[in-house]
Amino acid sequence: MTSSLIAPLERDPLEQLSPQELSRLLEVSHGLGESLDLERVLAKVVEAARDVLDTEMSTILMPDPSGELLRIEASAGLDPDLARRLATPYGENLAGIAAATGMPVRSGDVVLDERCGFGGICDGHIRAAMLAPLSRNGKVLGVLGVETLEEREFSDRDEGILQLLADHAAAAIETARLYAVEHDQVERLQALLQRINSQNDAMRRSRDAHTRLAEAALEGSGLGALLGVLGDLVPAPIVLVNQFGTRLGADAALGDGRGEALWRECAGAGELDAALATLRTRPGPLHTAPGPKSAGWRLVPVAAAGEALGALVVLDHDCLEEGHVAILEEAATIVATELLRERSVAEAEARSHGDLMQALIASDVAGTGVCERAALLGHDLTAEQAVVVVVPAGDAVLPDPGAVVSAGRRAVARVGLRGLFGIVEDHAVALLAAGDRSLCRESVERWVRAFEEELGRRAEAVELRFGVCEVPCSGEAVCEGLAHARQAAAMCRLGNEGNLICFDDVQLIASLIDITNSEAIERYIERTIGRLEEYDGRKHAHLAQTLETYLDCSGVARHAAKALFLHPHSLRYRLRRISEIQGIDLEDPMARLSSHLALKLRAIVAPEA
Repeated sequence: MTSSLIAPLERDPLEQLSPQELSRLLEVSHGLGESLDLERVLAKVVEAARDVLDTEMSTILMPDPSGELLRIEASAGLDPDLARRLATPYGENLAGIAAATGMPVRSGDVVLDERCGFGGICDGHIRAAMLAPLSRNGKVLGVLGVETLEEREFSDRDEGILQLLADHAAAAIETARLYAVEHDQVERLQALLQRINSQNDAMRRSRDAHTRLAEAALEGSGLGALLGVLGDLVPAPIVLVNQFGTRLGADAALGDGRGEALWRECAGAGELDAALATLRTRPGPLHTAPGPKSAGWRLVPVAAAGEALGALVVLDHDCLEEGHVAILEEAATIVATELLRERSVAEAEARSHGDLMQALIASDVAGTGVCERAALLGHDLTAEQAVVVVVPAGDAVLPDPGAVVSAGRRAVARVGLRGLFGIVEDHAVALLAAGDRSLCRESVERWVRAFEEELGRRAEAVELRFGVCEVPCSGEAVCEGLAHARQAAAMCRLGNEGNLICFDDVQLIASLIDITNSEAIERYIERTIGRLEEYDGRKHAHLAQTLETYLDCSGVARHAAKALFLHPHSLRYRLRRISEIQGIDLEDPMARLSSHLALKLRAIVAPEA
């Protein structure tokens, strides 16, 4: 057999080298220590071994993470696919024997060598091989090998040179490893120090933000001041909304026109409504990270005592940093406290000073203390208003006042208005003002629908009628607005006008007669159609109904006859009897107008008639 396990050399291999070979070997050995990068050191070792020993290939095998196998970590001239397949356990094959014994191994023909289990794999790639352990301080770090394409009997001199290279390479590898460990530790320490500095900076910024927000809250300037401070602290447009998605406070944190555009895009998306619905049903902690469909916004809940009060909607969340998130969460806590304070002020104001609405209706808006009391509740009485009167239909009565006021407040939050509520005599009064949306007839109608839904959740369903004053009316004309709203509510009893009437639509009738004065209405009806009603009561003739239908049909006899299911001759007979009994000239336009108005107004004093 051409292969053997060689005993230690009797002569120093350096003595066998020529001056040129020795100089070359020293140059190579010195070059191995020039780099501290392990990968570069391994590459230099295999290149040096192949060059000095004049072989086609050179390899370094080192333990894998399990410590049970040797795998090729670096190679020169070796087929990469073959390098991936050459892995050997300790004590097996040539490399494993060299690593286990700490002695060099050489073979002139690895294909026929009984110690090599890779004969079939190496055939055509490697013919002869020599391997030396990479030993350092008695520990084998790996194996350095050289390989040839043809059979070759490596000499003792070759083995000595390879072992010398392996010893120098082991020292260089260990140095590179130590440096890598130290460098990694330094980098980890630097990263840790950077993280600590970043956390300290975030804590400082959060502390400063808390101080500024707390000072703004203590000044009592309201939500607008809080949002203004928050806009200075966070580089993203921010909108404060209640639990229904209605904007609260000023837009100090919204930024420029770009922020407004982002808010319109966000408010028009169904994802925001879904997130707020989740917040209302589960007021506990809610994820603040943007969801997959959040379209550039993120939600920071504003909650207290297990109740969802609203949320901070942060637009363009990509510009936020970790410290900004902490500031937003801190701000959400302070905003929640401010919202609870406003609620407490409203409740305390009502307990200490009685019903503000009663005082408002009974006095001038500019009267002493009234405007100040309303301002504590966030309501500016000098701004444009809308007065809504809510009365029950027929003989029904209003539900519990607490339920009415609660439903009114909830409805205001849903439609984005501001409101004051109270019970005046036998009806409810709502004083609405523009919040973050415009005050118009449509917004009042939305409030009415929301109020009916909210009241239905709190009390037994009652048919209600709503009268609305001019929209908007001057803030100084609240008392006049109340009178107009009561007149409009009374007009709801005329029949088919619906359950909501605006004073603008009935202003002519209201100008002719005070429809809230039932005695005046009764006198007017008696003077205009009294004898006709008395005749109907005695004869059951229904002449008043005939006259009303005729006037509803604009005095066109054939239309009225068709509506009453009468022959036109029968209708003309009845009209003559009406003129005779009441003394009405149906050819006179003013007489027809007066009669028609009296017939409509009688529903107010006798709705069941």
